[in-house]
Amino acid sequence: MIAGDAPAATSGTVSHGQDGWGPGLAHTSNDMPDGGARDEHRRETALAALLAGLDPGAIASLIEISGLDRLIGDDDQLRETLRVYLDVGGVTASTSRRLGIDRRTVRNRIKRINERCGLDLGTGTDRLVADLALRALDAHR
Repeated sequence: MIAGDAPAATSGTVSHGQDGWGPGLAHTSNDMPDGGARDEHRRETALAALLAGLDPGAIASLIEISGLDRLIGDDDQLRETLRVYLDVGGVTASTSRRLGIDRRTVRNRIKRINERCGLDLGTGTDRLVADLALRALDAHR
């Protein structure tokens, strides 16, 4: 492998072996016809448990860092738009279809969220922080 090349993606579990952490040989449920949905549910459950276990100070800090504290109790439409936008991977067209609104409306709402929260939802880091903060809010309601 040339420096900078990423290893090829493989199916299976990640395990610690002789050469360190890496793909193992055991197959995951992704190899089964409905495995993706089951795995997604398991990831969602694990993430919810992780967030539920955080102390209130860490939750408050996460919400403050995300800027979502500026949306709490203020605008359910913006929070729902953000939630759907993050769920569909930041795709405006998919967000508009799921919410039943025009794409321009979605873009305008995302722009307002970015401005009010100090986010740039065009970056992976800000999308991750916003997603974790929304999930933390949901887990601690």
